[in-house]
Amino acid sequence: MTKLNIDQKREVVGGAGLSGAFLDGIANIIKSLSTAINDTIGSISTSILAGKVINNVDKFDMKIGSNSLSFDRTKSNESKAQPPKTSWGSIF
Repeated sequence: MTKLNIDQKREVVGGAGLSGAFLDGIANIIKSLSTAINDTIGSISTSILAGKVINNVDKFDMKIGSNSLSFDRTKSNESKAQPPKTSWGSIF
């Protein structure tokens, strides 16, 4: 074993191969990009499919990926179907 001088101690020599942290960082970037693309496609497809069926149903529940959409218009439609209740006796 040789003794290092001051210049040799200050010299930094890196490894020739790729480190695990570097590969892990690249994998995390790819994972986040694929998640963003998947969420974008899911949001668009949820909006398109909901727009096609929203006027035809009273209850609707849909989940695509992590996106979900649900609504219930049964009470609203029941109130529209019934005639309005008026009290004419108090006017005359």
